[in-house]
Amino acid sequence: LRWAGQVIFSEIVLEMDPRLSIEEAHIASDKIEAALHHSIPELESITIHIEPTKRSYFKVFIPIKKSKDKYLVNETLSAANLAATVIIRNGKVEKMQIEKVELKSKRFRGVEIAERLAESGFTDVITFRIGEMTFGVLLRHGIVIWRARSKALSDTIRSFVASKLEQIKKPTF
Repeated sequence: LRWAGQVIFSEIVLEMDPRLSIEEAHIASDKIEAALHHSIPELESITIHIEPTKRSYFKVFIPIKKSKDKYLVNETLSAANLAATVIIRNGKVEKMQIEKVELKSKRFRGVEIAERLAESGFTDVITFRIGEMTFGVLLRHGIVIWRARSKALSDTIRSFVASKLEQIKKPTF
């Protein structure tokens, strides 16, 4: 805040979740601006700059398949019968668990998986390809989708931790 005669000017930097849409961030900044104007009558103008926060916690879902003695990233989310859940905190893998993917539906597997991921607090998915319906459900829940670069699960996890994966921004099939 800075005074200029009888009025106050303000510049604010807000850190927000990078998964928020521009519209959601704008709504939040409007609410903050209105609250400040209400509580500080002398406030003439506010400039708000929004910065994405750096995420330090990730709960990652990776569809996988077993090939001989190693795990490989599955081509698509919906065709996976196994999955790796990886917890990453402050740039380090804290926990990894391999689980069987059991579903009720045979037709909308990707959508059912996506809904379950949202209910279970997953933040990210890594896959090679993703269909339109599954993509839409993940996007609606703010789950970030990344393109795997390697079939090897261990290489994929290392690439993710090192921020070397490309975000998938539209369905791939």
